[in-house]
Amino acid sequence: MAYLNAREVLPPELLKQIQQHLDGQLIYIPKKSAPRKPWGSQSGSRSLLQQRNQSIRQAYRRGQSLACLANQLHLSEDAIRKIIYAEKARSQPSGPAGKAQP
Repeated sequence: MAYLNAREVLPPELLKQIQQHLDGQLIYIPKKSAPRKPWGSQSGSRSLLQQRNQSIRQAYRRGQSLACLANQLHLSEDAIRKIIYAEKARSQPSGPAGKAQP
């Protein structure tokens, strides 16, 4: 980020007002805030992980064991279990207190 001379980029009236408060001092002006993008959406990591997790769930439904999937994907059995059961938790309807309905 390069420094800019305020005299070259600001209207004279605004420059005078700023000089009243910060005469000769450096000031940082942040960018306008923009909504943040979700993690991994720009690089594609998010969709790659979603595809990987979906293939894990499909393989598990076809009968592959947790140990086999963990070994193939270099993940712990606990990580595989969380991926498999995360889908089940999302697909179950929840009641008014956030608890699953019987």
